Amino acid sequence: MAVTRQVLDSQLLFVAALTLTLGCSGSKFDAQVSGTIRLDDNPIGPGVVIFAPADAKTNPARGAIQPDGTYTLKTGRDIGLPPGKYQVSLQIVELPADVVPGQRDMRPTKSLIPQRYTDTTTSGFEFEVMPGKSTIDIEMTTSEAPAT
Repeated sequence: MAVTRQVLDSQLLFVAALTLTLGCSGSKFDAQVSGTIRLDDNPIGPGVVIFAPADAKTNPARGAIQPDGTYTLKTGRDIGLPPGKYQVSLQIVELPADVVPGQRDMRPTKSLIPQRYTDTTTSGFEFEVMPGKSTIDIEMTTSEAPAT
């Protein structure tokens, strides 16, 4: 009986050490980013924000922008993204009033943001994502001045 208890204790110790070593964030990525999207100081959504790696060596991360402007990035189905430098684009369109949430609608839509923000090469948004949890708020303007 003493041997069985000793084996069980050593197995529990191993599992505890493994959990501490691997962490318990539930994400396979070292960085997690969330924030708020604003246009002229007002939260805007729904839509999509895309963080495209500047080196193009990994997949882009995407975040669903909620109606209150908040977002959390995912790469594929996993929360988070690899640390690195990212260029950002956004898509926020006017939804027809009769669209049911989750329903696809193929009718043409009108962008609610200036066109320059819809492309990573013209948005002016570039961020360095560090390991750990980060908040990146993105402020757009309707003025003609490029984003900084």
